[in-house]
Formats: sequence, C-alpha cells, structure tokens
Amino acid sequence: MNKESLIQIKQIENIGIVSFNQISHSNPNISNLISKFRQDLHSLNLRNDLRVIIFKGFENVYSYPCPTKMLDSLTNISNFRMSDSIAAVELPSLAILHGNIFDQALELALATDIRIASDTAQFRMGQLLSSTIPWDGGSQRLPKIVGQGRALEITLTCRQINSEDALSIGLISRIINNLNLDTESINLAKQIRRASPIAVKFLKESILTGLELHLNEGLKLEADLNFLLQHSFDRAEGIRSFVSKKKPRFRGE
Repeated sequence: MNKESLIQIKQIENIGIVSFNQISHSNPNISNLISKFRQDLHSLNLRNDLRVIIFKGFENVYSYPCPTKMLDSLTNISNFRMSDSIAAVELPSLAILHGNIFDQALELALATDIRIASDTAQFRMGQLLSSTIPWDGGSQRLPKIVGQGRALEITLTCRQINSEDALSIGLISRIINNLNLDTESINLAKQIRRASPIAVKFLKESILTGLELHLNEGLKLEADLNFLLQHSFDRAEGIRSFVSKKKPRFRGE
C-alpha cells in the first residue's frame, strides 16, 4: 500500500478502480496528500481508455486527519475539501460501500453518481458529536439526495443507519451481499460502459446540471444536448449497428 497517496488507481479493462488508502490520524502531510489526490482524479478526465470509475475503500477515510482540528484563523476549510474532485470526475462513478461509512467517508460517497452497499454497511453523519458540522459537502449534497427533512434528522441526531434504512431513503440504490460486492459492482460498470461514451457524458450532464436549473432551462439543456448528439459519430454508429445487428464500435465522438 502506498502511504504517500490517499488513493490507489488500478484498471480492469476500461474500468478504473480508485481505492482509498488508510493513513494515520496524525499524518503531517495531509495538505500535500489532498493536493495529489486532486491531481490524480483530474487526470482521470484526460484519459480516453476508461469508461466508468469505481470508488472503494471509503471505510478507510475515517482514519484521515480532521482538518477542523488543524485550522487556524487564516486557513479556509475548502483547502481540505476532497468531494469536489470526486464530483468533477466526468465519467460515471460508482461507490462501493461496506463497513462503517461515517462522517467524511459518507460526504465523499455522496459525491459519486451511484452508491451500492453491502448488507452489513453502516452509515452516519455524526460531526455534531465533535461540535463541528459537515465540511466536505455533506450538508449540501445530503438534502439533495434524501430530502431536507431526512437530512436534518440524520445530521441533528447523528443517528447510525443500516443498509436497509439507507436504501429506503435513497441514500444508496442497491444492497448486495458483502461476498459479491466487488463482482456485482464490476458487472454494473460493464452494463454502463456498453453505451456510447459521449451519450453517457451528455446524459450525466443533463441530469446533474438540470438539478440546479429551473425546469424550462433544464428542458432546453436536454434539447441542446440531444441536438449535439444527433451530429456525433457515435449516434451514426448506433444506427448502423442496429440496422446491421452488429455490436457498435463507439469512439466517444
């Protein structure tokens, strides 16, 4: 395990696997490690050999130093934020969740597109127990995913919930037996990668950007992206493959 990096990046075919490493609570180089983390994730957007990104090892994030205990009056908490880099990954992202997904670990998981969990996973947003509040995007992303009322109840009570509760409120989209978690996540990624990369990119943009827009503006965005897609190579390739009943060879163009 590389102790000089918060993550390890591996590849299975055209699926990227990003694993969070465990580091010491007292690691003095956390600022440099976060900077490298941001660079490593940004580099994923520059690669054309990947179609889907799987994030795993969130249970290790609980070992990371808490920046709210390290700040002085001249330091901005955003300097330590990691979730924005996950959200900025342009490819579809999956989070594999098992073990204790607490506090910052949950905040980071919320920045992925799809979250699947083992049947033994536990979740908590418990920063209030340390007289702090979520600082890595949790207070903003959680209510958008589970709703304002549930987000307030979860964060104000610091209540720990299991996978079934998480599924019922939309925090995760699927529960998988712990023994099959890695295999099923790869299978899900393979289902996503079958589609045209440019169509997948436009769909993700339409949904995520549309959430921030008025409905009429969102509909215009959807129409504009469809117009661009109609003039793409992949759109023509999709029609050709359908007519010829052959597997399409998408290029992401």
